[in-house]
Amino acid sequence: MSDAVEPYSFSLGTFDEPPSVNLLIDITAAEYEAIDGALAAFAGLSASFDYKLVERNFLDLESIHQFVTITISLGQQFAAPDHRQLGEALMGSTVNWLTSMRLFFDHNETALKRRFGKVSPEAQRFKTATSSAFDTKVGYRFSYRFRNYVQHCGLPLSHIEINPPNPAARTRVKQSVALLLDRDVLLRNYDEWGSIVKRDLQAMPPRFPLFPLVSQTMEGLRDVYRELLDIRLSEALRRCTVLERALTRIEDTGASGHPAVFRHRGVSSRRGEFTPQLLPAEAIRQLARVADGSASRESLLKESEERPPPMFDPATIRERFHRDNRGVQVLSARLAEKGGSPAFVDAVNAVIAQDQSVEPLITGLINVSTLLAHMAAAALGATAEGLVAGLLDVYGQLDKPPDGESTA
Repeated sequence: MSDAVEPYSFSLGTFDEPPSVNLLIDITAAEYEAIDGALAAFAGLSASFDYKLVERNFLDLESIHQFVTITISLGQQFAAPDHRQLGEALMGSTVNWLTSMRLFFDHNETALKRRFGKVSPEAQRFKTATSSAFDTKVGYRFSYRFRNYVQHCGLPLSHIEINPPNPAARTRVKQSVALLLDRDVLLRNYDEWGSIVKRDLQAMPPRFPLFPLVSQTMEGLRDVYRELLDIRLSEALRRCTVLERALTRIEDTGASGHPAVFRHRGVSSRRGEFTPQLLPAEAIRQLARVADGSASRESLLKESEERPPPMFDPATIRERFHRDNRGVQVLSARLAEKGGSPAFVDAVNAVIAQDQSVEPLITGLINVSTLLAHMAAAALGATAEGLVAGLLDVYGQLDKPPDGESTA
């Protein structure tokens, strides 16, 4: 008996669910490699993990920043928030964002050089884009050096600045909060800022807010990413004919199912091995329309959906309160009346009568209570689950029948 491993074969065909493979056209290893490379180039037009990680960490940082604003603005009504703990939460989120930003740059620079060559036009375009962002955006070049500062010197001393209430504010959150960095500490503790960033720092006030610089950094990073996408699009367009030809060959057979290319072996045995790669037909056609000039490049580069707002952004909270305003109204009435007064009962009955259902009121109360539980827990250094569990321990005792009484 021979122990030789059967070599792979390659085919065009269709794939369907439940798993159903239809091998239609045999192709050579070289044809398979060409299709595989074209699919990889096409996949590069979707947001890569490293870029999505930067955006996700920036969204987290925005959310933490706005959460701290809300917590401190409402803190006097609940409990004195721990400013040091809140500052550490902000800086921790900042470090995550800085790390992911560096990962994005290092990974893509290395990938371009490996794919196209160290002195290739593609690698030079990426370098030019990063240099332009560095030269034109103060926040971008500060964050680029600030990441090295954090790596070598640790988290800098920070301060939380609370601005007085703004009577003209259109939300209940009238105060604003900013995480401030100490200019002189940064200059004293680190010598590798570079001449340009050092001059930027020297021109800043003794304490300056971090978040506006972070936001400007994201503007520069998105410019770099758009250039990177354009590089990838040029490669995908060069390889478009390979995908279009493979798709046409499959469609000409009239077979049903998703067009695919397969690497396989052992088809005749019960232990056959299949590795399918689907060919996204409509997306390939759109790429072909761009290649022949009947569609714009931007049609493939535009984002499929807008970046979601921060979870704790005041505007987001306000919209949620609007949707769940019944819960807010009843909770406000309860606080204003300091208990279940006749006026409070009338307010509850009026809400239920207007909605002709108790469901909006219950949903609103649940959502608002959940939000307040998370905010109170963060301010107290606990989790929302732990805080609610603690309340159950207290009030659960009151729900038990006296000794000797039946619960029936």
